Order: sequence, then C-alpha cells, then structure tokens
Amino acid sequence: VLSIDLDLQKRAEELLQGKEGAIVVLDPRSGECLVWASSPSYDPNRFITRFSPEEWLSIISDRARPLENRVIRGLYSPGSIFKMVTALTSLETGLISDRTSFFCSGSINLYGKEFACWFKPGHGNMNLSEAIKNSCNVYFYQLGRRLNIDTIARYARTLGLGKLSGVDMPGEKEGLVPSTDWKRKAQGEAWYPGETISVAIGQGPILVTPLQVAALTACVANRGIKVKPRVTRADSKTWSEQEKTGFKPETFEKIIEGMWCSVNEGGTGQGAYQPGFDICGKTGSTQVISREKDAKMIRRGEEPARTHSWFSGFAPRYNPQLIVTVLVEFGGMGGRTAAPIAGEIFKVYREKYVRQTNLQGN
Repeated sequence: VLSIDLDLQKRAEELLQGKEGAIVVLDPRSGECLVWASSPSYDPNRFITRFSPEEWLSIISDRARPLENRVIRGLYSPGSIFKMVTALTSLETGLISDRTSFFCSGSINLYGKEFACWFKPGHGNMNLSEAIKNSCNVYFYQLGRRLNIDTIARYARTLGLGKLSGVDMPGEKEGLVPSTDWKRKAQGEAWYPGETISVAIGQGPILVTPLQVAALTACVANRGIKVKPRVTRADSKTWSEQEKTGFKPETFEKIIEGMWCSVNEGGTGQGAYQPGFDICGKTGSTQVISREKDAKMIRRGEEPARTHSWFSGFAPRYNPQLIVTVLVEFGGMGGRTAAPIAGEIFKVYREKYVRQTNLQGN
C-alpha cells in the first residue's frame, strides 16, 4: 500500500505546475513519503497503449526531462541548506558553541579572495542561531576556514549525504560529498583550503537529491535519529527501523532554534510561516554560475542566470509530524519561491490533520 497522501500530493503537483523541480514530504517518525512530486511529469496512462514515434520522440527529446525522477535522480548543490551540516559539525567537534559570534560586514577576504554574503550591507555581529535565521554566509565562511574538508565530509556522510538513502524505489543516485581523497582520485589534484570555504555554504563540488535533503531534515527534527524513506506503508517492524547518528540531542536543539527563528521571527524562511503550527525551516539558494559571470551578464544588459531555490523544514517544533522539502530549478532565492510553496503544503496538512484531531479531541 502506498504511503502517498492524495490531498497533499495533489496540492504539491498544483504548486509545481509550470515549474521544474521536486517536492518531498516525509513522516519523520516512520520515513513514509506522503508526497513524491517531480515536475515536469508525464501522463502514465500513455504507456498503456502504444506511442506513435512522434509522441515518444517528443517526450525523450524534451529538454525539461519529464521522464527524470528529480526526487531521487536530480542532483543539485544544496546551497545554504548545507549550513545545517556545517553547524552540526562545528558544534559536535567543539569548534564553537551556540554563543560563538562573528561579524558580517557583507564580505570577507580569505586566502586572498573576496567571499561575499548574500546580504551586501552585512548582518553585523551574529551568534549561531541568528546566523541560521538570516542564513549569513560570512558566519559559515568563518566556520569553513576553521574546519577541514575531511571532517565536514565525515559528518555529512553520517547524516546521510553522499550515499543512497535506501528508499524502496529503483534508480536512486548517491550524490557527492567531496573530500581530499575524492579530489585526488577524480581530478588528480590536491584539495585547497579555499575550496572548503565554498563547501561550508553548500556550494562547490557537493551534490544532493531532494530526498536526501528531506531525510537530513528528518534527522535534525528527530534530534539525531535517522529513518529510512519509503513510499510504501510502514508496519510496526519497519517503524522501528531507526538509526542513531551518535550526535548529542542538545546539539540539534541549537540548530533547531535558528530554524524556528528563520520561519517565525522574520528570517529567510518566513515565507513558510503558518500561524499556530510552529514550523522550523532552512532556505537555500544554489548558485548556478559564478558571481563574476553573473556580474558580467548584468553589465552587458543580459538577464543573469537565476539560482535554484530550496526550502526544507518540519513541524511542529516538538514531536514533529511532517518534513517538507521543496526544490525549484531556477526559482531564485529560497525564501521567495520555495518557502511559500512549503508553507502551502504545511497549511494543507494542518487543515486536514491537526485541526481534525483537535476537533475530535474536543
């Protein structure tokens, strides 16, 4: 029996209409997928009867790739979504505490190169919660300067990135978590510290699928307990198939504080806000081309390439019931595009289940 929730699935497909991307909704307690939406899609009924050669060619030659299952086969840089991993790594290794602060002036020079924050005026002095709330690049550049890539890679893999999730669907891709060993084998070159700065904010040679991001968010929501995603209903045995990361639960609370502020206190995730549902979330905007090329296009009067738009979050804050992950290709800033879409999914779930439960309780 499929675990898909028809009402949530319908709404997700409506929200993705005319867009390229994916929406995944998980139950963090069981790993059941309530929504599995990849856009553009196709009409499966057409596979029942024979295609004409013209029809088949139109599908396989479509540049939007409607046959590609973006949920498990779409590979994207996670952008600022990855800041959850960088923050967890920094806390678990004792590099920082939640009170550690850095000053953001809008950019920082590291290794002779200027690294910019997305907010050009700068965020000022920020602690970890504030840095997550406002998705401050400079704060996480500072962490990247103090971490080495292999430490980040080890913690990222522990959290489920760079490997198959084990979902009960064929064709899943592993993604990529870079390391010194990977670069030496793949490119025959040494890893440079400046590359770690980019990875710390989810840029550079790091690739994830939307399902991996949803599973990562479930691990954060569960305070360090991973569940295996599945599209079939879980029985009492599979509900108990959980894996502990070994991280301290209080480490996750410090990340969750920033995610809650992001949605509920005017941070980058405020577009996902739904009154009374206590949503926690993280936005991400994946750079498609270099900032230098982007600036050149603007100077030439050309429309710059837009970024991919991410949001991943959960609700409620305590005893979470729902994970919502949204990826919109070329959607722009995560807070402007992906977060409001996620908010609509949270709204449907709350109206269907939370209010219904409250009414039954009364």
